[in-house]
Amino acid sequence: AKRSAEAMTTAVMTTAQAAAARMAAARTVVATTSEARTVATATRTIIAEPEAAAVRARVKGLTAQATMAKAPAKEARKTVARSRAEVGEAVARTTVKLTAEDKEAIGQWRAQEEVRTAAGMTTQANGLQLHLSSASRTGYKGVTFEGRFINATPYTARYNGHILGRFASAKDAAVRYAQCTRAAQAQASAGAPAELVIE
Repeated sequence: AKRSAEAMTTAVMTTAQAAAARMAAARTVVATTSEARTVATATRTIIAEPEAAAVRARVKGLTAQATMAKAPAKEARKTVARSRAEVGEAVARTTVKLTAEDKEAIGQWRAQEEVRTAAGMTTQANGLQLHLSSASRTGYKGVTFEGRFINATPYTARYNGHILGRFASAKDAAVRYAQCTRAAQAQASAGAPAELVIE
């Protein structure tokens, strides 16, 4: 019986020692884990947070720069809008209101230009402005074509019903008509009686 009790006591002590050893190992693990957590926290505090703060400061600076850059662009848009308004006002002030006579004269000029372009006609000759007419077969005012009667000089120039002459080309007849018209206008400007000038 005594030996059996001693054996039991020895087994209990061995078990207790083993348990104590396991508890010590567990305490070591816990301590190591706590230390690791402390180191990790310190690392975040020392390295990560300053870097994050630097990034936030950089972002803030860039945002401020972007805000400052928007101001000149906004002012430039306002300046452009003002310039457009001023140009519009200037155009409105300088716009000429055409009368019915002006519109009719422009219409006649355009018709003459169309006739000249289509026929390849001359608008000036010998320092004179030739008079075009879309109603004339020849394209020139005061000039008619009578080739069936006179083959050598088929074009006739007339002014106020008076024959100024017969010519070989419509251009020559138009020049004669322009000469007569200019002479009549000069006489009218001078206050002299309008007379037909035939050279």
